[in-house]
Amino acid sequence: MSGRIFIVAANPEVERINNIPVGFITGIMAQIAPALVRRRYVPDLAVISNPKMREKIAQITQVGYANREVIRMAAGLTTYLMAAWANLIEYTRSRDGRDLRIGEIFPRLKVAFHGGSTYELFLGHMQSLSGDWVDHRNVYSASEGPIAFQLTGASSGLAPALDAVFFEFIPEDTRNGDRTASGLIHEIECGKRYYIVLTTQGGLLRYKIGDVVEFVENDPPLLRVHGKVEDQIDLSAEKVSADEAASAVRRTAALLGINVVNFLVCPKSQLSPNERIAHEWIVESDVHLNDIDRFVQVLEENLSNSNPMYRELRTENFALGCPQVTIVKRGTFQRYMEGELSYGQQKILHMHNNRSVAERLLRYG
Repeated sequence: MSGRIFIVAANPEVERINNIPVGFITGIMAQIAPALVRRRYVPDLAVISNPKMREKIAQITQVGYANREVIRMAAGLTTYLMAAWANLIEYTRSRDGRDLRIGEIFPRLKVAFHGGSTYELFLGHMQSLSGDWVDHRNVYSASEGPIAFQLTGASSGLAPALDAVFFEFIPEDTRNGDRTASGLIHEIECGKRYYIVLTTQGGLLRYKIGDVVEFVENDPPLLRVHGKVEDQIDLSAEKVSADEAASAVRRTAALLGINVVNFLVCPKSQLSPNERIAHEWIVESDVHLNDIDRFVQVLEENLSNSNPMYRELRTENFALGCPQVTIVKRGTFQRYMEGELSYGQQKILHMHNNRSVAERLLRYG
């Protein structure tokens, strides 16, 4: 805490309803933090609260650069912190003519706290932006309250925030109406998927947030996040989740020696009369993909290994056709987030059963 905190957060007050301020949780958390912490923000709350998005993004970049010698910590949702870092790297290149990483622009930066959807997918790219000497920690929080956090770099498992939330866990395969299904933290089994149920100091009573987790250790209890149930694509009973897709993309990228900056999956468009329905993968990479066919082949192998139903539906093109991979230019997802989402707050769902988000995204590519 001896230095400044580079923070990317959304506006804490967007409107007032019956004179009650209503805003985004990342901004509200920044606003109600202890005064000692608030005094160390870069940018300050005035910039965080700026409703003019283009101006705010420029201010985050400029103020971050001006305070580059005193930044010791960074925080924000992964995708927005990643976008802010990319802007800083480009701004530094234009100012100094040097191509530096964030750990060089912020020479005293020690750790970055970030989370949100598919943290592990983005971790490789975040490390390439920051440099290997900057530590990264996963923070799993939600509007309902703090959920879990990474205790140590030695394990990617997340420790539930037991001092802030009363947890119950319902097995994913539980049938509706089974009142005995929920279990407590000491009753969980490793390798089994659960819905999280929260009772919080904020007034939620046995609230099911829709996220699915799996425990990787019992003592201490550590979990990994599979994401929200609605973040999946299901065109023909394949039910590919965002977690399965992100894992397949991550393994494919590692084998091919690339970093996937972001991705989105949706139904393929413009099918010919004899063509099966299929997935379209919209992918942004840090390097140009010369062999898209090889990318598709490896991606299919990884996805089939983790999702037997997908493998069955793809066999002989039984019910799903060959996926299409569409490569978009660098910065496409960032431009989409800046233009269409509440910057610093809204997460991108990676899996969609229609093309509405994909079509808007492609306009930025």
